[in-house]
Amino acid sequence: MTRHFFASLPALALLLALSGCAEAPVKIGDGKIEKSLVEVSGMTSLDVEKASQKSALDLWDVYALAVERTETLATGVENVKQAQSQNAQAIGAWLPQLSLGDAKSWQSGSYIVGAPNSLFQPSNNALYLSGSETILSGLTQVAALQGAGANINAQQYNLRNQARLLLLSVAQGFYSVLTQEETLQAQEASRDLNEKTLEVEKNWQRMGRSRLADVSNTQAQ
Repeated sequence: MTRHFFASLPALALLLALSGCAEAPVKIGDGKIEKSLVEVSGMTSLDVEKASQKSALDLWDVYALAVERTETLATGVENVKQAQSQNAQAIGAWLPQLSLGDAKSWQSGSYIVGAPNSLFQPSNNALYLSGSETILSGLTQVAALQGAGANINAQQYNLRNQARLLLLSVAQGFYSVLTQEETLQAQEASRDLNEKTLEVEKNWQRMGRSRLADVSNTQAQ
């Protein structure tokens, strides 16, 4: 009777190694920036905490909050992890496949004729190790390995580029708001000045020093 314990020791070791170093998935709106996003954005959880406590935000405060709350970067991190998993599978197909098993012998205690004979007793349990190695069968396997590695690089580049595009979008929106605020302040100042001018012209009109058309023009402004 034979039993197999491990179908593939290298694949199991690779799985354990990947699971041991795997990072927690990126969560949105939890007030934290995971390590994978810190590397591409430069923002940290401390930056998010400080920005959340401010009443007036600068550009980098807004960017930190955007990194922590956007789904685009979280999706980019997931794409990188999937590419790394595919690469590990491609490498695992090349690793030696080892099998560990045991063989147990037994003999029936019921006999039709005679009695047990020590000369014919079966041997004790046996533990054995077998292995197999994948041999290169064509350029398809080489292309699969190269493609898996290139996919990791492509996904990592996309993630970094998404972080840059997010900063650009935040900067454009941030300075657009500043421009609108300055425009609004200038319009309010102009309105206040016109109201003061209107009061003066009304007084002049009552005194006969200003025409009705001058008052009407100021009111229109």
